[in-house]
Amino acid sequence: MPFQGLAQNNLNIPELSIQTQSYLHNPETGTYLYRNAKVEWEGISVESTEILYHPETNKLTAKGYVRVTEGDIIAVMDELEINIKDGTGIFINTIFYDSSSKAYMTAKEVRRVGPNQYVAQTCTFTTCNPKSP
Repeated sequence: MPFQGLAQNNLNIPELSIQTQSYLHNPETGTYLYRNAKVEWEGISVESTEILYHPETNKLTAKGYVRVTEGDIIAVMDELEINIKDGTGIFINTIFYDSSSKAYMTAKEVRRVGPNQYVAQTCTFTTCNPKSP
């Protein structure tokens, strides 16, 4: 049975909207593991087969098929770690698509340094779909 809820235990962090097929809480670490989930906050959406949320550190990590949407940017990647409080994070093996410029970027590592601001290492940039021959 799908679950949808809101999570907020500290007024200094954004309110999260969480939709998931199932979740587990680990009382020893204080973490929440969401399966086949979507987490949204402040215009950012993270969808993944596995999302781990660490409320004490404000960190959200995702592995497997990961999709992030923020404004005109859609990105798919192998894994991510993002701080929901300050918005910084790292994306691994990423394909970005910017619908406003119709451009693609692929990168081994992308750092999110602020809202709609990214720094990429070892990347390519093209207006062609990188998955097409």
